[in-house]
Amino acid sequence: NENTRSILLDASAGYIGIGAYQQPDTTYVYLTAEIMPSRAYFTELPSSAVTVPKLTVRGRSQRLTENVIVYQLSDENTYMYSERKTYTAKGDGTYFYTEVEFDDPGRYALQVGNCLVKVTYKPAE
Repeated sequence: NENTRSILLDASAGYIGIGAYQQPDTTYVYLTAEIMPSRAYFTELPSSAVTVPKLTVRGRSQRLTENVIVYQLSDENTYMYSERKTYTAKGDGTYFYTEVEFDDPGRYALQVGNCLVKVTYKPAE
């Protein structure tokens, strides 16, 4: 159908799993598909190092809003964070954008959906 076709052709489709089942003693084969019609991801990856405390992030999503989570990574263990903020990015059903702010110099991880990028904020001297 047209809805399934549009999902299959959408670059933001998150996962497509296809399977087949043949009923015993018949020539009937049933095809199945699991499709997640949308996922969020950054389209313009931020630079890995920034010198200003604000950063505009952009991405793709079929939602009208998307949560962008910013973690300030711990200095002692990069797998832990010391602070977490959530920003609501506004979208138009295809793209989203928002500005995030860094409170202190250091390393940060930005997450939207299953997409994660790391940024180091070091103010210009």
